[in-house]
Parts: sequence; structure tokens; C-alpha cells
Amino acid sequence: MIIYKVFLKNYGLRKGDLLGILTERRKDLRGSSPAESGLRWAKSVYSNVVKNKSDIFVVTKEVNEELEPS
Repeated sequence: MIIYKVFLKNYGLRKGDLLGILTERRKDLRGSSPAESGLRWAKSVYSNVVKNKSDIFVVTKEVNEELEPS
């Protein structure tokens, strides 16, 4: 599972403001890197929240889920 933290660039404070967290479970990234795939997805989800879509950036974290046998 890949976790994307979605941030908006804040030029005044020189940092990023957290917009939200997206999780992606699919293993097939359709020919792109996890960062590219997450950025495309974040821009489509948060495009109505921000004025400029180019100010959105993502930080990816890959989490390994281990299933415990029952």
C-alpha cells in the first residue's frame, strides 16, 4: 500500500500546508512512478480546493501490510 501526503506550497512561510492523505492499494501504477501517479491523483482530487494546481506536491511512503494467518 502506498500512502500519499498531499501538500500545498505556502510561499509566504516557505513550507507546505497539509491538504490531506490519500492511500492507494493498487500494485499496477500503469507505467509511472509512485510519485507521478500520486501527483496526478492528488491534482484530480484537490483541484477544486486550490487556485493553482501546480502548487500541489506529494510525499510518498510505501507501507508493507503483512497479513496474519488466522
